[in-house]
Amino acid sequence: MFDFFKGTVTPKDWAFVAGVLAVTALLCGGFYFGIAKKQQERLVVVQNDLKEATKELKAARETKAKFKEFKEEAVKAQRLVELFEERLPEERDIPKLLEQFEADANSLGLGVELIQLPTKTDTNKETIPYEIIARGGFHDIVQFINLLERDKRYLKVSNLDIGEEIAGISEAQFHLSTFRFIQAPTASVASNEPGK
Repeated sequence: MFDFFKGTVTPKDWAFVAGVLAVTALLCGGFYFGIAKKQQERLVVVQNDLKEATKELKAARETKAKFKEFKEEAVKAQRLVELFEERLPEERDIPKLLEQFEADANSLGLGVELIQLPTKTDTNKETIPYEIIARGGFHDIVQFINLLERDKRYLKVSNLDIGEEIAGISEAQFHLSTFRFIQAPTASVASNEPGK
């Protein structure tokens, strides 16, 4: 081997160099497959996690920036619900409403008949419809319907049919519906019922 430094290369020198290169290649391969490749795989996972976290952070920042706006919208929506609920009569208010309708009709010189139709119930509301027959002057009937629609309570006029005015009298038939929310009984209330 020392002949190598003197300028003479022997087969032993080539064998030594080949051995050093083989060991170096083994060490490099071992390093790559044993450490570097695993680190690269981890790096890919970390990069993907970082991208996902960056997206979530961006979404969180956008939500935070709009939080005040969302809160204001929630307050407005809550106020609208409260106003709507104020306009819906409770069951005990319905007889008073009917008396008010009759008083309004009488004040306009109309004769009215109120016929209660079957109540319709779905999952969260009850529709309480009436068939109204009003007799009187055409303009008085129109004014009466306007009064009903502008009432502070939520009322719906539908199926309106106003007959021809003969001798100053018309007959109008229509449905007048009001609504009320139904709250599902809570489990504690149901469990306190007799026999439960």
